[in-house]
Amino acid sequence: MPPNIFSRILWPDAPPAPVPKAADAVRVGLLGASRISPRAVIGPAKALASVIVHGVAARDGKKAEAFAKKHGIPKWYTGYEAMLNDPEIDAVYIALPNGHHAEWTLKAIHAGKHVLLEKPSASNATESAAILAATQTQDAKNARIVVLENFHNLFHPALHRARDLVRAGAVGNVHSASVRLCFPNIFGKDDIRFDYALGGGINMDLGTYACSALRFMLDAEPLRVTSATPTTLVRPDVDGEMAATLDFPDGVAASYVVSMVRPWISFVCSGLEGMKPMLEIKGDKGTLSLSVFVLPQLLHKLTVVPTTTTTITADDATQHVAETVYGEGGNTTYWYSLRAFAARIRGAEEPEPQYWIPLEWSVKNQRCVDMVYEKAGLRVRGEA
Repeated sequence: MPPNIFSRILWPDAPPAPVPKAADAVRVGLLGASRISPRAVIGPAKALASVIVHGVAARDGKKAEAFAKKHGIPKWYTGYEAMLNDPEIDAVYIALPNGHHAEWTLKAIHAGKHVLLEKPSASNATESAAILAATQTQDAKNARIVVLENFHNLFHPALHRARDLVRAGAVGNVHSASVRLCFPNIFGKDDIRFDYALGGGINMDLGTYACSALRFMLDAEPLRVTSATPTTLVRPDVDGEMAATLDFPDGVAASYVVSMVRPWISFVCSGLEGMKPMLEIKGDKGTLSLSVFVLPQLLHKLTVVPTTTTTITADDATQHVAETVYGEGGNTTYWYSLRAFAARIRGAEEPEPQYWIPLEWSVKNQRCVDMVYEKAGLRVRGEA
């Protein structure tokens, strides 16, 4: 059980108590008054001495002001450029629609701001590569810029424990992996998640988590996409559900299904276990399963079940495992990624477990997403 179990159930992403701020705390500005900001940055920052949420910008100044006052943020701006021009802002958090990620990340880089960028990094791998190139410029200001695509779940100790078990041979030689990440139609089909012009499609949303989780756990890149089926199209070229299979090195077959359009009744009928996001790694000696792998602070479960025909010796890494891994005080995935982001900017040593997502990794993840669209016969996002 995680710490403070009752508060965790009532408010799963409740941050710990606020802490005093360090003199060199990173001053973050929210580029966009987004719905995810309180969970991803505002809440976690309260419990980190290394981060201060210093401002919020919106195209509508009144919206920015209202958001700032609601969340106790000292500054607000009319328009994003105004924030980028403010020397008091060290870094920006970008959670705009997907189609605007590359544009505003590049502008932030050229303004000398560090960037915490919500996934996906861009509309396609070409745009993602342009972000990487911008950080590699010979201009000293840009060369020091930190850009992190916020795959927050990969920073959580539950994911690291799962990968360590696979690396240690807990399931033997891996032969397959799978991800299930399906939700009912929460937002409606007119949501920006299903607008092609804004980089929409479920494979650009939940599909990025599926690709990243498979690549993280297998320590490898997909060689090819063998099949991709947009089982539900919201409109032309815009997927509401996607099923894909991929070949990884050493003969590992991977698959995933992601959806945000399934009817509520299907979740009622499937029960609690059937609703949970699930990551599975199968080998010749057993199966590792991690439920709720995207937000493991929400009562996840990590299990390793040996193959029934396997004979287990005292020295064999294969053993039955059933555990939860909540780390420091049950902190959220966003707390871990925000801590790592600030530590990289400040040049500080990140506490264990050390983990970082380089931009090269993000480019490869976006390429995985693009490959699925190409195999599915859908236009890659951002194409004219």
